[in-house]
Amino acid sequence: MARAIDLAGNKYGKLTPVKIAYKYRDKFNDMRIFWECKCDCGNTCVVNSRAITSGKTKSCGCLRKGVNKKHGYYGTRLYRIYQGMKSRCKYSCCQDYKYYGGRGITYCAEWDKFENFLEWALNNDYKDGLSLERIDVNGNYEPDNCCWVTPQEQRYNLTTSLKFTINNETKCLSEWCRIYKVPYARVHKRITCYGWDIVSALTTPSAREKK
Repeated sequence: MARAIDLAGNKYGKLTPVKIAYKYRDKFNDMRIFWECKCDCGNTCVVNSRAITSGKTKSCGCLRKGVNKKHGYYGTRLYRIYQGMKSRCKYSCCQDYKYYGGRGITYCAEWDKFENFLEWALNNDYKDGLSLERIDVNGNYEPDNCCWVTPQEQRYNLTTSLKFTINNETKCLSEWCRIYKVPYARVHKRITCYGWDIVSALTTPSAREKK
């Protein structure tokens, strides 16, 4: 059997494991270890070692209470998007970590606090149904490299998505559409179906707009 990892004295979120509170073997003969932990808020709690190391439990519970009390967004779709972003960048146990943190992609220090991310989201046209997207797929999560897109736009904004250069600036098609304030579907069809160049596809009004 592999030896249990000594967590004592290490920091995990707001928790610092102090000593093993108790342990037992489950029905599969796996050892379950529970640690007595000291939280930054001053409370003491007992937490399963797997929950500690995976990042599932980061505090005695005060973190969750604090989030609810401070901004009221805990449990909302926007908060889940925020937590997903952090997990992809920070935790190797996350299914998508290899595509993000594993490639060196992280998020800016400013967004370590949800309130800062919340302010940016609400000031940049967040709506339920939209997804967080990086303009440069090799860049980090930060205000200048992120925008909100529809599911259809996100499907195209993969590593293999269409990118275009205008005046020496290269951006994903959805970002150009956002800048020029034109429908993504219209521009995408003009380029892929009719062979238009990017500038004409973005700037030519539709028949209805001409009228």
